[in-house]
Amino acid sequence: MKRKQTASWHDRLPGLQSLTAVAMLAAGTTLTYLGFYTPPVGEVSRSVLWFFSQCLLYAGSIFGVGAYVRGKTAEEPPATRRTRRSARTGGTGTNTAATRKTADSRKTGEEAP
Repeated sequence: MKRKQTASWHDRLPGLQSLTAVAMLAAGTTLTYLGFYTPPVGEVSRSVLWFFSQCLLYAGSIFGVGAYVRGKTAEEPPATRRTRRSARTGGTGTNTAATRKTADSRKTGEEAP
C-alpha cells in the first residue's frame, strides 16, 4: 500500500504567513472602520488605533522579511559578484599595477604617469 505524500508544514509556511498577514490587515481595517462609525461617531478609540498599528507591524514584518530573504537568495555569490572598479576596467577587481600606481600617486599627491 502506497503512502500518500503530503507536504510538511515547513513547505506550507510561507503561504500560511501571507494568509495570516492579509487576515490581520483585513481585521485591523474592519475594526478601524467600525470604530469610526460607533458612538461617538467620527472618533476612533485609542485601543482600536493601537490594534490597527499592531496589525500593520505584523503584516509589514511578514512581507518585509519575505522580501528580504527572497532578495538575499537571488543575489550572486560574493565570489562572482563584480565590484564597481572591476566593472569600469573590465577586470576582476584585483589590484593591478596600473591601479597601484594611481593609488600610490593619490597618497603622495603626485600625478600618475
